[in-house]
Amino acid sequence: MARRKGRIKDKWREKRWITVNAPDSFNNVPIAYVPITDDENASGRVIEITLFDILKGDPSQHQYKLYFQLHKIDGEIATTIFKRFEYSKEFLRSLVRRGSSKINFIIDIKTKDG
Repeated sequence: MARRKGRIKDKWREKRWITVNAPDSFNNVPIAYVPITDDENASGRVIEITLFDILKGDPSQHQYKLYFQLHKIDGEIATTIFKRFEYSKEFLRSLVRRGSSKINFIIDIKTKDG
């Protein structure tokens, strides 16, 4: 007969929940509540959120998707850096009419702060 090898470890119980804050340019608004097991593994994780969720109440900002990367974790609060932004697929689809095509134009720009 097969024996049980031991008690199965529940990995969700080992996780701790941290609050993810937006950068200073977005007034350090809390944007997510994320489970992590290790601080080193969590840094570099990318959080996707709409601009409407940050500005709290401006419905004209639903089409902008912002991406923030976890930068540093201090206790129960994680700081982020702005990674990129893009329009939502539904919004872009509404701009392109039938019989026309979409042109993708991607350019890297160097800003004053680097």
